[in-house]
Amino acid sequence: MKRIRHNRFGIYEIPENIQKFRKFWDDEFKDIPDKYKDSITIEFDVYNDYGAASAEIGIYYEREKTETEIKEEKEKSHNIQKIKRQRQKEEYDRLKKIFEQED
Repeated sequence: MKRIRHNRFGIYEIPENIQKFRKFWDDEFKDIPDKYKDSITIEFDVYNDYGAASAEIGIYYEREKTETEIKEEKEKSHNIQKIKRQRQKEEYDRLKKIFEQED
C-alpha cells in the first residue's frame, strides 16, 4: 500500500459557517476514489509560528502501488545497493593501500 497526501491546508482555510464547512469537506473528499475512502485519515499538526500557535490539516489515503511505482522502487533499491557497494569497494581500496604501506 502507498500513503497518498491528498491535500494539506491551514486551519484558517476551513469555513466557520456550517453549510460552507460541510461543502468544504465534501469538496475535499470528492476527488478521492470511492474504493479508498475507508482509508482516509486526517492529521492535525500544531506548531509555533513566530510566537503564535497555528495548525495545519493533512488529508491522506492509502491505495495499492502501481506497476510503475513498484518498478521505480525496485530500481531505486538496486541503485542504492550499487552505490553502497561502490563506496564499500572505495573504502576497501583506501584501507588496503594504508595497510600495504605499513608492511
